[in-house]
Amino acid sequence: MKNLVIVFCLCCVQLFYVQAQSSFSIKNQDQTANPVSLELFGSFYELGFGRSDLLWGELLFNRDFELERPLGEKNPWLVYSREKKEKEDWWHSGYEETKWYIESQHKRGYAIPIVHNNYWPSAHGKYYVQVDNRAEKQSVWFAQNRIYLRKGQTYNFSGLFSNTIFFSADKLGKEVVLNLCLFEGDELSTCLSKKEIKVCTNQFGRIETELESMEYEGWGTFAMEIPAGTKVAFDFLSLTAADDVKGWKKEAVEKIKQNLKPKTIRFPGGCFASLYDWRDGVGPREERPVNYDSWWECEFVNDVGTLEFVELCELLEAKPFFCVPVMFNDAFNAAEWVDFCNNPRNERRIAYGRKEPLHVKYWELENEPYRRFDAITFANRCVEFSKQMKKVDPTIKIAVGNYWCYNKKFKEMLEILGPHIDLITNRGGSVEEMHNDLLILDEYNKKHGTDILLCHTEFRAPLSRTDGDVDGLNQVQTADPETLFNRSVRWEYAMNMAEQYILFQKMGGDFFTANFTNLTDGWGESLINIAKEKSYLSASGVTYSLLNSLDIVYPQVIKPIKEDKDVVIQAAWNQNRSKLTVVLLNFNEKENVCQLDLKDIRKRFLSEGDLFLLNPGSSHCFNTVSNPERVKVEMRKIKINKKMIVKLFPMSLQVVEIMVSDK
Repeated sequence: MKNLVIVFCLCCVQLFYVQAQSSFSIKNQDQTANPVSLELFGSFYELGFGRSDLLWGELLFNRDFELERPLGEKNPWLVYSREKKEKEDWWHSGYEETKWYIESQHKRGYAIPIVHNNYWPSAHGKYYVQVDNRAEKQSVWFAQNRIYLRKGQTYNFSGLFSNTIFFSADKLGKEVVLNLCLFEGDELSTCLSKKEIKVCTNQFGRIETELESMEYEGWGTFAMEIPAGTKVAFDFLSLTAADDVKGWKKEAVEKIKQNLKPKTIRFPGGCFASLYDWRDGVGPREERPVNYDSWWECEFVNDVGTLEFVELCELLEAKPFFCVPVMFNDAFNAAEWVDFCNNPRNERRIAYGRKEPLHVKYWELENEPYRRFDAITFANRCVEFSKQMKKVDPTIKIAVGNYWCYNKKFKEMLEILGPHIDLITNRGGSVEEMHNDLLILDEYNKKHGTDILLCHTEFRAPLSRTDGDVDGLNQVQTADPETLFNRSVRWEYAMNMAEQYILFQKMGGDFFTANFTNLTDGWGESLINIAKEKSYLSASGVTYSLLNSLDIVYPQVIKPIKEDKDVVIQAAWNQNRSKLTVVLLNFNEKENVCQLDLKDIRKRFLSEGDLFLLNPGSSHCFNTVSNPERVKVEMRKIKINKKMIVKLFPMSLQVVEIMVSDK
């Protein structure tokens, strides 16, 4: 078991010699022709979707004062089932949309003085704030609350400021002095940290400074004091913790690296990828444009781009898996992106401070191309893209989708695509459909000497094990009042995810990766939740962490002796066949008993093994900020015999690790 955070229980699981409700014989025979892919457990980081940027270190909301739409407005994908979104099961403080306000003489106003610049003068984006404090003595405060402050933490501040002259041949002009403060709680009374800045630029210029650490931990307010008789304009404010790692929140990055360890991460979408221009996400952040026309109709400031995402992957030891716009851009754009990433001599990347190439190996062509192309037109377009991209770097791997309405044309698409691609992604297809894809790929590979693999680049677990309640994209089709997102946070969903990964493992190395949707904060569809107070794994995240830590290399043939449709089993050897790992899923709402017959395995085992148990007690439970370990892993010891009776707890997942004896 590799670096898995668990709760240790000293008790030993006893074997109950009672009539088993299910019984399985584990054969010492490989089920797959080749070992399970080392890259199987992937994830997905979609920009502009939900609040996926919560992993990014920024603490201020709407810091460039665009006309932000409320969360989910005009987005048909995000729906609510409760009277307030704050009561949704997936909700936490990271989703808050805290408003800026002006406070003067202890009175607050939320109609802040936003100016539409018409690009004349130009700050960052279309809007900036201008405050003209004409009072003779009284200061004005510009503030945002609900910021979680940490004890001993230093904070970095930056922003674009002007003394409002705007039009001048001279850079410097009249000096304006402002005070930056961090206050305890929601009131501007107890100042915890204070720093003076001086604004003396006629045009918008960048100012950065530090707010020193404090002995306080808890909710706080960032505020900027604008003295009496002062006029100032500002834009693109930023407040981040000084211990962020390359701009990413340290605690969250460490938890992902230690627990989740995704092998590949898809970026920047999803739907967002179709309209994404990679050039918008490179260079100094204050020079990056604000995008107003994303798929989700929300303004996007491009804090995170190619370099930042690859640096995150490097921190997590994951491989980036880029999604390239095909519907609304051309092959030359894609090739230039490859060049920026992988050409050792790319001048633009080097100029932006990264001399070493990014080594981005995996590239998916488009997200949902059937929105614009028929299957054959798309296949031919992908050939054009692949040729241009591989001309820049022949070592990259190209993935193309064959899912949904395209699947019936898969053979025809493959005849066109085959010489130019490396991966086929079937998103939303059933496991049966994927097995048929593998048969088609096997036939093609043998005939042409290729090695095209299958994968799933936007893996969403079923909401239910029964057919008929969801479509291929997991849109709920029944009268169940709960939404996809509320159901996705729950233990039942995590159990369904585990069953799917077992099915992917049984495809062997012909199945490359399944990028779970999402890595973080996709309105409940996430492995880790990043609230303002703390980061914690979701029920799916805890399950993913356990499964990804197992040494599953060679799945073994399992013969059901007494089958129970609600009991799912996987048994597999590690690389050197010194450890047998048995995974047991019990979808029964009642306690169950399972017999494991190991007599066909002609090896001696140690008399005691490790058992890892996920048994939260209810299919509807989930982790929250207040109870982040409602779903957790417990470790116990279990006695090993050639015929084992294992108690299966209701709606539980357990893993038995059996070591081969050297004697």
